[in-house]
Amino acid sequence: MVVGVGFVGWLIFLPQIKLLFKNKEAQSISLGLIWGSLGMQATILTHTILKKDWPLVFAITMNYICLIVVLILIYYYRKYPGGRKRGL
Repeated sequence: MVVGVGFVGWLIFLPQIKLLFKNKEAQSISLGLIWGSLGMQATILTHTILKKDWPLVFAITMNYICLIVVLILIYYYRKYPGGRKRGL
């Protein structure tokens, strides 16, 4: 069951990524929450690697990658609200 949830867990990040691209702002998103989630994911990933549970390692890695994308987008849109203007 955990592996099954792990394989689809990354889907929960897709609406947030889509919203970040659509609104091009990230002031309302808590960085503490994202960094805390990243820390928990790192702990779980380390545990699954040590246990050599490779299907779960793959699943958690997919979640971790999506969380990193969200974190990058948050910092990008906080630095460049509305995104960078092309052609200027």
